[in-house]
Amino acid sequence: MRFLRRTRSEAGTKDLIYARLEEAMERPECPICLLLTKAERGLIEEILYEHVQDPAVRKQLRSSLGLCPYHAWLLHDISLSRPEMNGLGVTIIYEDMLSTYLEALTSGEEQESKVGSGPCIVCEHVMEFEVGYVEAFAERAVRTDLLATYEESPSVLCIRHYRAVRDALKEVGGEATEVLERLKAIQGRKIESLIKLMREYVRKQDYRVKEEITAEEARAWRVALHVLKGGRNSPSILSYKIPKPKRGILAKLSRRKRG
Repeated sequence: MRFLRRTRSEAGTKDLIYARLEEAMERPECPICLLLTKAERGLIEEILYEHVQDPAVRKQLRSSLGLCPYHAWLLHDISLSRPEMNGLGVTIIYEDMLSTYLEALTSGEEQESKVGSGPCIVCEHVMEFEVGYVEAFAERAVRTDLLATYEESPSVLCIRHYRAVRDALKEVGGEATEVLERLKAIQGRKIESLIKLMREYVRKQDYRVKEEITAEEARAWRVALHVLKGGRNSPSILSYKIPKPKRGILAKLSRRKRG
């Protein structure tokens, strides 16, 4: 399976991860949530296209009897949206899952109770993506002009990912402290702007107001949902605490600070 990998480029350059973050910032939602949504779909498509018969992947799928409910239904939706798949990959996978369960069922209550208790393979991978993108955002905020790109973009970090990036920068301290203050100010201005758009949308609903509602005002409430609740990612992903950064330039800076 593919993971978010660190590039070999030197710190401070606009690498592939910077490009992904920059592209995600073109939309009025949380860029990290957007990248996680793409990662979820990409991982499921990868399973269907490349790993249906992969013994290692099949073993992991058996441990959880397929995917968690959220990702199982996402797999369902993706399969229906791709006519060329014809449901074949899903059929092969879930025939094996049902056979695994039937074997446990016929082996006794103790075995039946245990089967399917393993973690969802997609959830595990997307959790790694989330940690990687949070660290990447924080790192490039320190080493590149990513914050300037974020400031000029329509995107707004959701509360979860703002806090995660904030905590990553706080862990480093030093030069990252100034970056953190700048991020906080940018985040505040973006939210203030969003509130103004929402208030204008409400004001213009009055029949006495002749001004046209702008596209930004009309979508403001949807952006607010993204900011407050994040994207439509798996509940199991959104319920776990993002660990503190342990690798990359952030980890090196943190060690230097403590040394």
